[in-house]
Amino acid sequence: MAAGGATFDEAVADLVHLLITRVRLTERQVSEMSRHEAVARLQRFWLDGS
Repeated sequence: MAAGGATFDEAVADLVHLLITRVRLTERQVSEMSRHEAVARLQRFWLDGS
């Protein structure tokens, strides 16, 4: 299980959802990212708002 009791698949789904809805990336952009790139992109959004 991932942090907070979510399964790994649920955590990945949450990450994808946040990248699409908050960061405003397309599904294609997200699908082309590695897991590391996706996490880094979301962190950049949270820190810089960009």
